Amino acid sequence: MEYFRSQSLRQFINNRPENLEFSPKRKENYEICLQICQAVSYLHELTCSIIHKDIKLEKILVNEHLMVKLCDLGLSKISDIDSSSPLNTIIGHNFRGTPMFMALEIIVQNLPAMKPTDVWAMACCLVELFCEREVWIIEPKFTTHALRELLLKRLKPDLTNIPSVLQGIISACFNQEPTERPTALILVKMFERLLHGAYSSLILFLELKNLISKAQLIPSLTGHKLAVF
Repeated sequence: MEYFRSQSLRQFINNRPENLEFSPKRKENYEICLQICQAVSYLHELTCSIIHKDIKLEKILVNEHLMVKLCDLGLSKISDIDSSSPLNTIIGHNFRGTPMFMALEIIVQNLPAMKPTDVWAMACCLVELFCEREVWIIEPKFTTHALRELLLKRLKPDLTNIPSVLQGIISACFNQEPTERPTALILVKMFERLLHGAYSSLILFLELKNLISKAQLIPSLTGHKLAVF
């Protein structure tokens, strides 16, 4: 077993210097997001694809060089072979995972986990990384029932602190219909372009729109507000 000296993504967020400037922080976030998406995409794109089923900040490790690893596949399944705390893993019939990061179809419909449920959980992690707060704000106290009621109202997380160029695609990760969510691979391509390409947000948006149209997800991005870097 590999020893990986690191901290969880939650610890990374909590320990971040408060005076870190916006541009370096955004680049760090892009680098971390890319690696998270690459890890999930790798599992999903295997010949016998693997569904993690419990993606959350505590299972994403980050070292001092911003190398990221996704760990603990204890609840995972090979897809084509047949709690009281919102941050604790729950195991039950289909209801497996961590409530704060569970997709609507699991919490509301008690359906089994699929690749899109991993994408939902992954997007929860991305939102918490950028916003540095819990993805769902439920007062006065988080409960699974309260989250279920919120999801039944077709509400999505507040993406105000997410860079404008990402808001459309991350919002699509929370679509109520699982087949209308982007794949992890599409998110990989997005962050690769953000990090390694000299793209304006308009060019990036057009490329993503082309990628997403192949997955029949165009309605998810209509009305997306563009902003040039």
